[in-house]
Amino acid sequence: MKCVEACLRIIWECRTNGALQFWALENPRGFLRQFLGNPPFTFEHWQYGDRQIKPTDIWGYFNKPTKLVRVKPARLTKRFGSRINGRGWAKPKLPKHLTHLKLSRAALRAITPQGFAQAFFKANP
Repeated sequence: MKCVEACLRIIWECRTNGALQFWALENPRGFLRQFLGNPPFTFEHWQYGDRQIKPTDIWGYFNKPTKLVRVKPARLTKRFGSRINGRGWAKPKLPKHLTHLKLSRAALRAITPQGFAQAFFKANP
């Protein structure tokens, strides 16, 4: 929560000084909802052309990006015992332009998918 509190302090300071056009705090769906409430926007990677299912919440003051895909593509999920995960979720592929960074699995999974990043940028010029 220290990281979230630090982010919120920056946001509050910028909003107070009128130096903020929009802000967004992104986190995979989880416990942050207990502290920030329900987010105004939730998406899954596949809705923006990425081949993963990772429900992601976004809180903030921003224009919602237009979803590119409305119907979930077939064969995106895979069952592991009682759990269901997206294909590629356990072993995400590192984009070639990032190979020199030698990112951990967790760091790689934390990268915002390109399709969503482009749609968000387009909606919030």
